[in-house]
Parts: sequence; structure tokens; C-alpha cells
Amino acid sequence: MNLTEKQQAILEEYIKNYSKFIENPSSTSEKEVEDAVIRLYEKEKQERPEIVWVNGPQEGLSKVKELLQDKTISKDDILSQINFGTYENTTYGLYDFVFKEIRKEKNQALDDFIIIAKNTFCYWTLDKAVVLVKNPKIIKIKELMLHSDEGPALVFDGEYPEEIYAKEGVLYTSLLEMSMADKYDRN
Repeated sequence: MNLTEKQQAILEEYIKNYSKFIENPSSTSEKEVEDAVIRLYEKEKQERPEIVWVNGPQEGLSKVKELLQDKTISKDDILSQINFGTYENTTYGLYDFVFKEIRKEKNQALDDFIIIAKNTFCYWTLDKAVVLVKNPKIIKIKELMLHSDEGPALVFDGEYPEEIYAKEGVLYTSLLEMSMADKYDRN
């Protein structure tokens, strides 16, 4: 199916508007997100899940491992089950466009996923629980990629604040590692 010029312009506006959430994520509206999660589980005729909010991705990893009660599960296995909230906004923008502008339909499940995506950094959906990571306190983006030359590109609040360094979308464990990589890339 080809889009008309008008539809193409509208689609570009949808993507542009949804991209704004990456650079300026919503402050977490926990009640609204929890209601959306519950509706999605009910739609799938699943038992109401335990909903757990955490302040950062590392805290989320620990909580998921605890909830799975499997001490042998690897960090990579847990990471493979992650859903990215804020960073999936442009994808949801495309779906939103298709339902509203092409099919002229309302889709409550899509609306619920959009609520979750706008209000979480990432999340895990488990059989009986959902672990939701609040959006970061600081996020620095360049051309829709995590990027900061001077410090962390992401900062999460909490008892144990998390900082994530990134340059042009490449993640580093520290500012020193990022500086060293940059120095050696130039040589």
C-alpha cells in the first residue's frame, strides 16, 4: 500500500512528535501505567500481575532475577527479555498512525502500550509480575542516539543512582573508558 502525499506528511509528524519523548521523557505517571498494565493482562485473560517499580535498569535486573527465583539465570537471558519503553516511541508512533489515520480505528491495547512506553525507560513482563523502570532524571541525546561528551548520558535516581555513559549511541562503563576509546579511535 502506498501513502498519499498528505498521509506521508501526517506520518512524518507522528514520528517527529513521538521522537520528542526520547529527548524529553515523561515523568512517570505510575497510576496511569499500572492501569494500562492491568488492562493488557486482563485482555489476555491473565491473572493480575504484581507491579514493581524500580529506579534504574540495574535495579530492574536484580528484581527480575529475584522474581524469577532462578539463581542460574544469566544477565544476558534477563536482558533478552527487556522491552524498551521510551525508546520504542517512534515504533508506537508508526502503529498509532496506521490505526488512527489509515484504519480509522481505536485500539485500546496500542493506547496502553503507548502509555507504558511514554512513562517508563524499560520494563519486563513476566508471567505474574511486571518490573517497570522509571524514566531517567537526565537523558542526553544527539541525533536520537545516547550521547554526552562531558559526563553520563543517562542518570537514574534512587538509593543507588545509576549513570550510563554513551557517545554516539555506544555505551561505556565510565567517562574514563569513553575518553580512552575516543583517544585510541583518533590514532
